[in-house]
Order: sequence, then C-alpha cells, then structure tokens
Amino acid sequence: MSKKYYRYGHLEGIKIKVGDIVKKNQMIAKNGTGNGQWYAHCHFDILSYTPKKFTEYCIGKSKDWVKDNYADPRGLEKIVMPTFHHYGLEWLEYWDYDSQSKKVAGAKSPCFHPGLDLNGKGSGNADLNDPIHSACDGVVVYVYSGTGKNEGWGDMVVVEEKKEEFIISEKVEEVKPTPEKIEIAEKPIENNPIGIEEEKPQEVEKIDIEEVIKSEVIPVNLKFILEKIIGLFNKFLR
Repeated sequence: MSKKYYRYGHLEGIKIKVGDIVKKNQMIAKNGTGNGQWYAHCHFDILSYTPKKFTEYCIGKSKDWVKDNYADPRGLEKIVMPTFHHYGLEWLEYWDYDSQSKKVAGAKSPCFHPGLDLNGKGSGNADLNDPIHSACDGVVVYVYSGTGKNEGWGDMVVVEEKKEEFIISEKVEEVKPTPEKIEIAEKPIENNPIGIEEEKPQEVEKIDIEEVIKSEVIPVNLKFILEKIIGLFNKFLR
C-alpha cells in the first residue's frame, strides 16, 4: 500500500483544518454522533486511495475488494481513542444498511465493514466528546464540519500519512546571523621589514693633536693655528 489515508468519522469539535500537519497521538477532534444519526462512536478506517468523494464507502463491494483497498486498522484503537473500551462494528464485519441488521450475503446493500467503530465506556452517548487522536504523522487533506448529516458521516477528517522524512514543514525563512567583524590587530611595521642590512655610520678617526704638533712636516709658525683648528674640529666631533 503506497499511500494511506486515515479517515475519522462521526466527529464533533474538529480542531484541525486542511493543510495542517498533524503528529501521531495529537488530538484532532472529539467523539460525535454523526450529527445525531448514530449513538456516539468514532468510525476509523485506512484507505489506500483517494476517494472520488470523501463520503465514499464500500457498500456493495466484496470482502476481497475491501481487503485490497483498505488496511487493517486493528492495533491503533487506543491511539485514536485513548478511552477506547469496546467495538461497535469491527474490521470486515458483515452489515446490511437497509435494515441495519446483520444478514447473509445477498442483502440489498451489504457491507464488509472496512474499519472499526470505536466506543468508550458506557453505552449510547456516554462517550460523547471523548478525545480523538491522529493515528499517524501526516497532512490533513479533507475536513467536513457542518450541520448536515454528510451521508451519515457527520463531521469527518481525512489525514494522508507522511513518513517522518517526508513531512511537509512550513517554510520558515532561515535568518542568518550577521557575521561579526573580527578586528585584526595590525602588525607594527618593522624599521627594517625586508631585512636590508643597514649601513653603520663610519667612525671618524680621531686626530691625535700632540702627534700632529710634533710632526716635522708642519711648519713651526703654523703650529698655533693648526692646534686651534684641530681643537675645534675634535670638539665638533664630540
């Protein structure tokens, strides 16, 4: 069965709408009476196809046809109706809707019941307004909520099962955080960034005054003048 449509009938107080995403065990409605046509109970079945109209039923179909087009819903009772106590009509139970009494094959409108009629404790309408929950994760594809009897269904919900990895989620635009501006400390510029060997200032050779004065090359009459000049020069160098 490639697709499954979970149908809940005879409801009241529907709390979801078409397009809603529902989760398994989520409350979707309250138990009802088919707008007064039946005693309070929830009809629950699982179809393998989308009906031409969602009030479509299996009246007049064979037992094998029902097996081929509906999934066995047993085992999900307590999920759908947490207050579940007993069945009305059961899975594949034979029923004739003309007389509303059990008959053998050949009745005018035979039906092999394709689902389960779920009841809480008590009889009659004792379980009216008991909570009804979704038996699967899925998307709501049909909701009937009105005053008419809806061909006996009353208020009704159909949920198309969607596996967890295929659940259609509402598109929420992702707000991307503004990247923080990272301050990078500037590396101080080195005095010699490319490693050029600096030229060291050449040392000026100091002149020994006494040696110059003693030199025979310099005339005696110039010694006094030269002594003054060299003195000033050495002072400048200091």
